[in-house]
Amino acid sequence: MNYLSTGDMALTYQLRTHNTQIKQTLSRLSDELTTGVKSDIGKAVQGNFTTLSALEASRARLSSYKLAADQTEIFVTSAQSALENIQNQASQIGKSLISAASSPAAASADVALSAAAEAFTSVLSALNTRTNGRYVFAGEDSQTKPFASSQEILTALAGTVEGMTDPDQIIAAIDAWFDVPASTGETDEFAATAYKGSSVPAAGIRISDTDTLTFPVTGNDTAIRDTLKGLALAALVSADVIGGDNDLRSSLTQSAGLYLTAADTGLATLRGKVGLIEEKIADAQAAQTAEISSIDLAKAKLLEADPYETATALEAVETQLETLYTLTARLSQLSLTNYL
Repeated sequence: MNYLSTGDMALTYQLRTHNTQIKQTLSRLSDELTTGVKSDIGKAVQGNFTTLSALEASRARLSSYKLAADQTEIFVTSAQSALENIQNQASQIGKSLISAASSPAAASADVALSAAAEAFTSVLSALNTRTNGRYVFAGEDSQTKPFASSQEILTALAGTVEGMTDPDQIIAAIDAWFDVPASTGETDEFAATAYKGSSVPAAGIRISDTDTLTFPVTGNDTAIRDTLKGLALAALVSADVIGGDNDLRSSLTQSAGLYLTAADTGLATLRGKVGLIEEKIADAQAAQTAEISSIDLAKAKLLEADPYETATALEAVETQLETLYTLTARLSQLSLTNYL
C-alpha cells in the first residue's frame, strides 16, 4: 500500500497559513465583540443593501440640515446679542439725555452727551458684527461691511446742519438725512453715506425638509435708523458742532433722548423677530438630533453582532489557536534519532 506524506516545508507552510487564518478570525471576532457590529456588512444584510442605503442617505441629509441649523444658530445668536447690546445702550442713554435736558446743571448734560457719543461708536461696532465670514446686518450683501465709521457719519451730518441755530430746523435736517421718503425722489443720505449694506434680507437657509429661514433684520431697519439718529444728534451736540446757547443744547439733548426712547419699541420688535427664528432653529435641531439617533439605532440593530454567539465563536477560535501552537511545538521536536 502506498502512503502520501507531507514534506517538512509544505507542513510548515500549512501551519503558517492556518495560524494566519485563525488570527484573522480572532481579530474579527474581537472587534465584533467590542463594537457590537458585524464586520461583514454584506452577510449581515444578507446581500440586500436597500434598507442600509436608505438609512445612510437619510442620516446624511439630516446631518446636512443640522450643520446648516448650527451655523444659522451662531449667526442669529450673534445678531440677538448685538441687538440686546444696542437696545440696552439706547435705553439707558435715552433716559440719561432726557433727564439731563431738564437739569439746570450743565455738567450733567455734558456727561450724558459724552456717554451718547461713545455709545454711537459702540453701536456702530455692534452693527458691523461679523460671524462665519458674513456681516450680520448687511442683508443679502453680507460680504460688505454695512456701516461707515462714526467719524464719517458725523462729518456728513455736520455739513448738513452747518450754520443752523433753530432747533426745529436742525431736527428737520437730521430727520431728512436719516429718513428721506423714497417718494420724494431725493437722495437718501443715510443709505449713501452711513449704510453700505442691502435693504433686502439675505437669502433663506433650508434647515429641514419643510423649513427655510430668512433673517429679516438689516441695518436699514427703521428702529436702527432711529437709534443711530438719536446717538448721532447727541454726539454732534457733545462735540459742539452745533453752536448755540444752553437752551438750544438742552432742546437738542431732549430730542436726542426722545429719539432713543422711541426707538426702544422698534428694537424690542426686532429682537422678538430674531427670537422667533431662534425658537424655530432650536425646534429643528431637537427634531434632527432625535431623528439621527433613531436612524443610528436602526442601523446598529441591522448590523449588530449577537454578543453570545460572538463570545462562543471567539472562545472556539482561541482553543483552535492554542491547539495549533501545541501541535506546532510537538512537530518541531520530531527527529530521526528520537524515532529510531
